[in-house]
Amino acid sequence: MLNQISKCTRLSRRSLGLIEDKTIDMVKEKRTCISKSVAESVIDFLGREDNCRIQPGKADAKKVNGHKEKKQTKVLTDYLKKLHMKDKSEIPEQNISLSTFTRIRPPNILLTSYISRNSCQCIYGKSACDGLGGTTKRMADEAIRQGNVTIQDAADF
Repeated sequence: MLNQISKCTRLSRRSLGLIEDKTIDMVKEKRTCISKSVAESVIDFLGREDNCRIQPGKADAKKVNGHKEKKQTKVLTDYLKKLHMKDKSEIPEQNISLSTFTRIRPPNILLTSYISRNSCQCIYGKSACDGLGGTTKRMADEAIRQGNVTIQDAADF
């Protein structure tokens, strides 16, 4: 009996021999359920525009709710720990732990590690976003590198 108790409690048999009462109360802590309103407020918070970014591609959709519907994937713009602190500062009466906060995150909202760092393909000759062509951009960069010109806007060049 002492051998089994020592395995459970990680105490030596010698120290257990000195204890008079050798009963073990194994009480398993029950996980408390959160209300649906709290879960929905966290999902709405994570889905806001200032906290996530929608991925644009057609293939960037993920099946949710038992593969019944497809939702466009979103990528969080910050880490979950910082978003949890932001949520706590915005709604202080909603007291949930970080682990519960991360457990509530829906599968179509991806973590920050999935962010593609290229948000615009306007780098030299790939569909210029600001109306200037790739050649013009290269020429402007070359002129600035050589120190010949200081360009304030497109009209100066």
